[in-house]
Amino acid sequence: MFPLFIAGTPRPQGSKSVTRRGVMYEANPHTKAWRAAMQKALTAAIANQGGAWEPMDGPLSISATFWILRPKRPKFPLPATPADLDKYQRALGDALTTSGVITDDSRLTTWHAEKRYSETPGVTIHRIEPDQGA
Repeated sequence: MFPLFIAGTPRPQGSKSVTRRGVMYEANPHTKAWRAAMQKALTAAIANQGGAWEPMDGPLSISATFWILRPKRPKFPLPATPADLDKYQRALGDALTTSGVITDDSRLTTWHAEKRYSETPGVTIHRIEPDQGA
C-alpha cells in the first residue's frame, strides 16, 4: 500500500473559528475538501489490498512528504512559509483515521514529516509501521 501519493493541494488543519452562538468550525474552508480527498484515496488503497483490512493499531511510526507548489519567486529554497507542517500532519492523521487505515491518530507516536516544493502538489505517505521505540 505504501508508498502512496495523494494528489491535491495540501491544506492545513488546526485553526478554529467560533460563531456568535459558540459553534466551532474550521477557519480554512478548504481543509474539509482536502481531508475528504485524502480519505477517498486511502479508502481506495485499502480496497486494493485484496481482502479484509484491519485498521493498524498500537504505537505507529509514519513518514510523509507534503508537496507544495513553488511560488514564482520563493524566498527560500525550501517551503519555510505558511502553513505550519504540524497542521498538515493533523489533516493527514484525521484522514488516516476516518478512512480506517489506522484506529486513531493518537496511535501515531513518531512522525517523520517534511514540506518540499513540487510541480505536482499532494502528499506522499512513505510508510506506516509499528513503532518499536528507541
